[in-house]
Amino acid sequence: MLFHIQGWVYKWQDDIGFSAMTKIKFVFFFLLIAGITPAATGACPAQTPDGVADKFYSTYVFSDTSFKSEKDQLAFFQKYLTPSLYQLIVGAYDRNKRDYAIDPTAKPTFGDGIIFTSYPSDSYYEKFDGVTLPSSYKPGDNNVTVALHFHFTVDDKKAWQDEALMARSADDGCWRIDNIIFHEDEDNSVLSLKEWLKKGIESPAE
Repeated sequence: MLFHIQGWVYKWQDDIGFSAMTKIKFVFFFLLIAGITPAATGACPAQTPDGVADKFYSTYVFSDTSFKSEKDQLAFFQKYLTPSLYQLIVGAYDRNKRDYAIDPTAKPTFGDGIIFTSYPSDSYYEKFDGVTLPSSYKPGDNNVTVALHFHFTVDDKKAWQDEALMARSADDGCWRIDNIIFHEDEDNSVLSLKEWLKKGIESPAE
């Protein structure tokens, strides 16, 4: 269909004697208003680093989002995570499969799932309060660390902040999460998501 549209445009322009440059501009404008641009902005989950992080936490970590299969879940992760973090997630899934193969009755290394906040065991009592961009951020930046805000909904209603390291892909221009830096205190010994994943993947099988 695209070639038919272009052919019609060129033929119409030839008939009225437009210059070659005008033809190019007209074709580009026609495609633009038709919504068939070379790089569709809808390919990215969101257009800003804080928007991507906010959408990931709102639609996955703090929602009842369910997936029909592991393949669907990994496809979701691939949209939001950088290749290096995504490969570690795949490694965690593979480690669980190896653990099950050794002993189907034992809890696998990543049996509780992938952690995305400092206190995953208390996730039912956590509330996500949004994302903050640093004041130093500029639209042309390719890397930025955003603040992730949370608080507990019970007891002392403690608030805390984790951080997401965001990176813009050179391939498609989309922002993705490259790592999560966890809040550090006496109840949380894990420093980052990548560190935790690597440690679990490389740990000896029991």
